[in-house]
Amino acid sequence: MAYRCVKCSYEIKKSEIPKRCPYCASEGTIEKIPTAQDVLDML
Repeated sequence: MAYRCVKCSYEIKKSEIPKRCPYCASEGTIEKIPTAQDVLDML
């Protein structure tokens, strides 16, 4: 899975969502980056 920090835009590839950004150390700012399949499912 790929995640992105909404504060600094740092991208993380891990199996589970981290609690804080490893780059800027902000808590609660990590969101999942939608995959192509996620976008198709929204249509």
